[in-house]
Amino acid sequence: MTRLTNPQILEAGLRDWRTLLNAIHARYVTGDFETGAEFVAAIAVVADEADHHPDVTLTYPDVRIVLTSHDSGA
Repeated sequence: MTRLTNPQILEAGLRDWRTLLNAIHARYVTGDFETGAEFVAAIAVVADEADHHPDVTLTYPDVRIVLTSHDSGA
């Protein structure tokens, strides 16, 4: 597995994601805490299905996600 560059991430349609410190990061403004919590719950379901678990931070008013792969050396 190879690391994606920012242009490759954008070309893949992942416009909210950026590479920073050997991981890809995204921030989604949810507007309120409850909506953010629902979004985090949905992320948890997909992450378990993929067996690939991001770091997720829930705050008011956004959710921040950091995803890295040990397969590509971070």
